[in-house]
Amino acid sequence: MKPRLAHFGVAVWLTSALVTINAAGLDPTRSQRIAVGAPSAATNSASGVFPKRPRVRARAAVADGVGSGVSVDSSGRVIVATQGQDVVQLDSSGQRDWATDVGATPATRPVVSAGGTRLVVTEKPELVALTPGGKVLFKRRFARRHGQFGPIRSLTDGSVVVARGKYLARFDRSGRTRDETELSSDVAAIIDQPSGLLLVARNGDIFRWNSPAPPSRYGSFGMSLSSGVVDKPGELYAVAGRRRILRFEFRGRLRTTLVPRSNLRFASTPTLSSTGDLFIATDSGLLLGYDSNGDEQLRVTGGAIRPRPKPGGTPRLDLGSSTVSRLPPIVDAAGNIAYMYTDAELIVVTPAGDSQRAAGASCRMPAALLAAPKGELVAACRSGRIFFVANSAK
Repeated sequence: MKPRLAHFGVAVWLTSALVTINAAGLDPTRSQRIAVGAPSAATNSASGVFPKRPRVRARAAVADGVGSGVSVDSSGRVIVATQGQDVVQLDSSGQRDWATDVGATPATRPVVSAGGTRLVVTEKPELVALTPGGKVLFKRRFARRHGQFGPIRSLTDGSVVVARGKYLARFDRSGRTRDETELSSDVAAIIDQPSGLLLVARNGDIFRWNSPAPPSRYGSFGMSLSSGVVDKPGELYAVAGRRRILRFEFRGRLRTTLVPRSNLRFASTPTLSSTGDLFIATDSGLLLGYDSNGDEQLRVTGGAIRPRPKPGGTPRLDLGSSTVSRLPPIVDAAGNIAYMYTDAELIVVTPAGDSQRAAGASCRMPAALLAAPKGELVAACRSGRIFFVANSAK
């Protein structure tokens, strides 16, 4: 089937291979799958259907701006780690529930535990637990290690795993250190599986961790990773060298290359639909979709990558981090794709190739794009602006 071009403010190329995308079962609350949003203990799920005619239902502003991350809980409340020392919670209408000073700048995104506790690690470093009402439950010192804070993962038993550089610590629900370990290089992903935790290091090594035993090496991607890791049953996916998409298959512990070498530079962690279709953003503001064979099936263009003159020179396209979103797209239960890039409004692309923008929902520096209850979306900007996006009544 010849690719079709749809004109809805963006150019969308879509072949029949993705027309029947069904993302039922895709859970963007799983940090290893979507890389943004709340952990699996919360129900920030894309099992609903995104707005076909998205509109901004409510707006909010966080005074200190958005820092290390944002999460959404099962009631649609938005928890923001600010650039100051506060964690702020907004209700589903954008009104502030509370703001709590956690004693230092948050260094990780906030996560929601199985019991509803809000957890964040600060630069102090301390693990801080807050009630749903914003009261401090406890503060626990985090072992000092070199390196930046990496993934934070809330587990179904109420514990939380935090990575800093090569080091990982697991805290129980009362904040006591339960286990500690180190990997061969900085931690890229923490994946919760029935058989235990799967840990992926930035150098591509893959480990199983069944504490109290130390992690055991399970396999490897074979090269260093430049993104987070996404999973589906039996497989892991990640980006290497900004241009390759790698696949690790549990059966046989084999590494294969889904996309050998793109002429574009990938800028986000991939996102998967339940059927195995993969979506990813590029440095130039494109949204790309690949099928399970690695064939490109979707291309969304028309982002606001603006010509900028060199000093004393001719205009050029600046593809640096100041103009490109690093947010991965999100896929809902019907195969609709929500995507947000720098200086352009949030868009929703349907499996049929139609697209609609949410007028006014744009950021100079996007910080988060998350699924919310009832099929709604939450978009956050570094400046502190928060957009609650629902379906237009018209």
